[in-house]
Amino acid sequence: LYSVEKFHYYIYGKQTVVHTDHKPLVAIFKKPLHEVSVRMQRMLLKLLKYDLIVKYVPGPEMHIADCLSRNFIHVEDNYNEDLELFVHSVGLNIPVGPNHFDKIREATKIDEVLSKIISYVQNNSWPEKSEFKSLELSTYFKLRNELTMLDGVLCLNQKLVIPSSLRPYFLGKLHETHSGIVKTKLNARQSIYWPNINQDIENLIGTCHTCNTHRNSNPKLPMMSHDVPSGPWEILSSDIFTFGGKYFLVRVDHFSNG
Repeated sequence: LYSVEKFHYYIYGKQTVVHTDHKPLVAIFKKPLHEVSVRMQRMLLKLLKYDLIVKYVPGPEMHIADCLSRNFIHVEDNYNEDLELFVHSVGLNIPVGPNHFDKIREATKIDEVLSKIISYVQNNSWPEKSEFKSLELSTYFKLRNELTMLDGVLCLNQKLVIPSSLRPYFLGKLHETHSGIVKTKLNARQSIYWPNINQDIENLIGTCHTCNTHRNSNPKLPMMSHDVPSGPWEILSSDIFTFGGKYFLVRVDHFSNG
């Protein structure tokens, strides 16, 4: 399950062959869902969205997995500064630029929470979930399999984890164009992360004078299609509107439009 979710972007929507040396696993995938244990049901339900073909391969014939389990041969690292700068410039999407990276790294060093998380990530050793007293630490614990390090900065997949001291600054950068909640969240999702970032964005935009002044108070909703009713009072729609300072409830019969 961990491997499939880890490579979600590569295998989702494509037929994928899973080689396993655990023969009972093949039989489990062929069973109806109600015939397996509750624990296996949870796993199979999470894998339903993938097109997987599970095949049994005896352990001695699992050559690729066997090679990956061996100690690697040291190879001289051909450092290419231009290539590294290019990779960083691609990875650090807006609103994070190369000039921000050093600031994030320095602020991360003195961030009490992130310092603990980095220690757990680097040592690959996490305490039990019950030991985390704060909600923020518990959030990182749930995401522990997706956390990595990049030049002294904590990353969640391809996103940089922003220390608490810089979060107001990046919220301001995200909201410079007053793009609205949906677009601002989308922009943030491409490059940065911290716990409750979505709520922080909503709070910022909700108290923004410029956004509240120019926001459409009654946005036009897209048209919704529906089946043609065969008779009156079969399908009804209702809505509330105001007129003359009073509220009215209007109800329309789809058959007669009256």
